[in-house]
Amino acid sequence: MSNTEAGPRPAKDAVRSTQLKTVSFSSLLNGNESAVSELLRAAVQDGFFYLDLRHAVTQPLLDVVENLYKLNETLFSLDEQSLMKYDLDVIGPSKIDGLVQLIDSLRVVN
Repeated sequence: MSNTEAGPRPAKDAVRSTQLKTVSFSSLLNGNESAVSELLRAAVQDGFFYLDLRHAVTQPLLDVVENLYKLNETLFSLDEQSLMKYDLDVIGPSKIDGLVQLIDSLRVVN
């Protein structure tokens, strides 16, 4: 076998998998110690977990996230001249070259 050829693929049953632990966000908000422990255990053991947002108390958070996506789509559908009006280097005290770098990188790709 040459160096450029891939070796044999592992058998399907040799691939390790795990079930993601589910942690209730509303339980975390309510200070449920069991939920906090489960979150910590999942983060340490697996590094991943499913954060369950399906509860009435979390609906306002989901609404904010949806509105942020809409804002993002609106903002980045603007032409370059209009978009630059929101450049943080122009309207704020920060010097991060955020939009300038993004627009320059898009020019390179296109």
